[in-house]
Amino acid sequence: MSSSPAEDRAAFLAEINKHIPAGVDWKKGAIDYVSNLIQQGGDGNRAYLMAKPFIGGPDYKSFYDHIYRFLNAFETMDLPMRARVLDVAAGPGWISHYLAKLGYQVVGTDICADLLELARERCETEPAPPYGANVPLSARFITHDLEEGPIEGEEPFDAAIIESALHHFVDPISALENVRASLKEDGVLCILEGVRAGTPEETAELLEVMEKYQTLERPYSRDQLVRMLKMTGFSHFEFFSSINGWFNLEQPQDQQRLNTQKQSVKHFNFLLASTSDKFFKDVLKRPAASETVALEGMFPPEVKGFRWAEANAEIYLPPHQPLTLSLRNPILPSGQHQLVQISSDGVEVARATLTHPGKTGEVVIEADVTARRLRLRSSFQWSPAWDGQNDSRLLSYQIKW
Repeated sequence: MSSSPAEDRAAFLAEINKHIPAGVDWKKGAIDYVSNLIQQGGDGNRAYLMAKPFIGGPDYKSFYDHIYRFLNAFETMDLPMRARVLDVAAGPGWISHYLAKLGYQVVGTDICADLLELARERCETEPAPPYGANVPLSARFITHDLEEGPIEGEEPFDAAIIESALHHFVDPISALENVRASLKEDGVLCILEGVRAGTPEETAELLEVMEKYQTLERPYSRDQLVRMLKMTGFSHFEFFSSINGWFNLEQPQDQQRLNTQKQSVKHFNFLLASTSDKFFKDVLKRPAASETVALEGMFPPEVKGFRWAEANAEIYLPPHQPLTLSLRNPILPSGQHQLVQISSDGVEVARATLTHPGKTGEVVIEADVTARRLRLRSSFQWSPAWDGQNDSRLLSYQIKW
């Protein structure tokens, strides 16, 4: 017997909260965050909140990371002038401040009134209005618990951002549902989060921070975040890597830096989501239904057509589903069979058997059984390859929908 949505929700919340300390009023800790921070670290902590993200050296990495994420997110969203943006868990308001300076109409919300007082102060003391926009700086702040309901009395928003804050919610499902209710039908949600490693060292570090500040620090795995999006109606979503910096591609060390950043998608949950595919089609220019997509990360790097994949490949799906996964192996020896198992969230959702060189096997992947990430496992080992060595390029694929 399948479980009900309410049962799935309760089981999910129990799963993500099973390691947090018991008997702590996390909402009170969030409400008292500023006073606790100043009590423990003095006015220097208040200065830190007001200066964020401009945190000085000798290590400037925190500053670079915050600015890169902000720029990458809003360049990708490409919101029009005067778009309405909801800054969820706005904290001291640096994102609201910068968005308002760009001419957006911003509403920042947080459960901590003291943090929003800092946000108001930094915006009210801003000496320069948005340049060239011929509009005043527009940033308002509302103390509100988004787990309890949407913000009342507000027109729907074009976009919402949750920057390094979703892990603070005791019930992130309710928070996301209420964010969804605050958006326009084709509004877009941006989430910037780390990925839970699940190591004992990480757990110990998070527990130490939670006990010190009485605030919830509980990052999510990729699969957990995908499940949250599905539960809360964000049926269209896409994850991104963050590539930043200057690179001399003739230098091996710079090539290595670039490759490391390309793999960052495994360590961060940077994503855009919507209840509609309109944003993905109109803004991100994702292909229409009749086109074929060749995903990155395989080789050789053609723009379209079939792509080589390793024996155990992982692909991230476009926001159009259901879709058809087309598989073939053009170098399959005569008389050999190649079984390709396709799984999502650790559950097999389809399989295909390839029997002839170059013959395509097609598998339909339904929307309700995939988490935007598929794992392909091939049974066939091809060796030696044309270069005389073992070769892991066992399978090629293209995606159509």
